[in-house]
Amino acid sequence: MFDLSYFNLGFRSDSVSKFLSDLQSRDIKNDNLLDDAISIIYDCLKIQDEDVIISNLSPTQGYEMNALLPLLAELYQGKDLKCVVNDLKQISKAIDKAKKNRNKVTKEEFAKAISFFSKLTDLCLSNSSYQSIAEQLA
Repeated sequence: MFDLSYFNLGFRSDSVSKFLSDLQSRDIKNDNLLDDAISIIYDCLKIQDEDVIISNLSPTQGYEMNALLPLLAELYQGKDLKCVVNDLKQISKAIDKAKKNRNKVTKEEFAKAISFFSKLTDLCLSNSSYQSIAEQLA
């Protein structure tokens, strides 16, 4: 059976990225996607914990740490764990600020968050496509 966790995370990340882009220029009342953004960042921050399963990224079976770590390693090539965690925390703080008042978020903070979620989208959808092709060839 095809594992939809990469596709799921990619779709969610794409929605968050687009929402953040829109939020830069206008107030949007529905902040469910900001909650989802925080959920994704929170799950990524578990890399500093001992947890093996990250359940929020795939509602049915959970998301295995060994599938999330390569994505983060690709996003942060050449960076150490401390740098990755600091970056994710900065993005999380920017999203928290956006939930309270979008005007308090700087252009740089928006750009960093949008870039993270856009890159995560690209990686996830690429991996999802690769899985689909590999499954079709099997």
